[in-house]
Amino acid sequence: DGMNDEQFEAQCERIRQHLNWWKGRLIANYETVYHFHRGPYKDEDDQVFVDASASVKTDVRYLRSTIHWNVADFVDRSDDDVRERVVHELCHALDAELRAQGSVKGGKERVATILQRILVGLVDDARSTDAR
Repeated sequence: DGMNDEQFEAQCERIRQHLNWWKGRLIANYETVYHFHRGPYKDEDDQVFVDASASVKTDVRYLRSTIHWNVADFVDRSDDDVRERVVHELCHALDAELRAQGSVKGGKERVATILQRILVGLVDDARSTDAR
């Protein structure tokens, strides 16, 4: 049921490859810390995450983000799906400013999803244009 060390590292590397490419395009100025977990986890505030692919905490005052990754959730996902989830979580760092100002609960998921779809769509369009 669980992953051995080699499988865990291979999945972490899949996530890191997308992080390395997208972080510089979305939140290059943020100090970012990543924690990779083999399954459900507790964050630094002792909040338990069971069904989440990842969670993001951002301090907009200092442009700092901490992202926890539930690596087990990525095992059966395509590379495109991994990319979309990575972009989605990085977008949460971007929408932290909205949340800091007091937005409607649930709005953060909508904003992150909209940004994710726009950004991934732009890259896909650029790739298809380059292929012509």
